[in-house]
Amino acid sequence: MINLRQLGSGWIDAFYPRDCILTGEPLDISRFRYLSERAVHRLPMIRDPRCPTCGHPFYGSLEDAPICHHCELLHPVFDAGRCGFVLSRDVRELIHAFKYKRKKYLAPDIAHLLARCPGFLDFLEGAIVIPVPLHPKKQRKRGFNQSSEILHHISTRHAPGRFETRSVIRRLVDSP
Repeated sequence: MINLRQLGSGWIDAFYPRDCILTGEPLDISRFRYLSERAVHRLPMIRDPRCPTCGHPFYGSLEDAPICHHCELLHPVFDAGRCGFVLSRDVRELIHAFKYKRKKYLAPDIAHLLARCPGFLDFLEGAIVIPVPLHPKKQRKRGFNQSSEILHHISTRHAPGRFETRSVIRRLVDSP
C-alpha cells in the first residue's frame, strides 16, 4: 500500500531538499525528518545511573541509591521524573527552534529522540501525563503547546495505549 504522505513529502524533498536543523548539512533518508544522524549522535542522552527522583544523570560510581544534590536540597513534591538529554548547546538549540521559532514540525523528531532514551517509554507505562499548559496569551503567540505536541507524537507513534494524557490544569498567571 502506498503512503500518500510519504509520497508527497518525497516530491517536496526533491524540489526543496531539507537540511539538518543543527548541522545545516543536507539530509538523506533517515529515521528523522530534520536531524542528521551525526547531529543525533552528538546529543548527550541520559543513561543510568541517574537520580531516581528527577532523572538527572550521575557521573562516576555510586554507592547505594542516592538522590542528586538538587533533590536533596529541594525535596520535590513528585516521586519520580525522567530527563531524556543533558541540556547541551545542541539540545538547547533544538528546543529553542521548536519552542520560540515556531518550528512545530520538529515535534515528531523530538518525540522520536525521547522514545529512544533508555527507560523513557517504560517510565511512562500506565502513567497519567499532564502537559504543562501555557497561558492563553502565550499560546496564541507561540501557536501551540509544545509539551502537548511532543506527547501527542509519543503516544500515537511510539507508545500507543501505554499512557494517558489529560489536560486538567490551566495557567492563570502569564509568567515571563
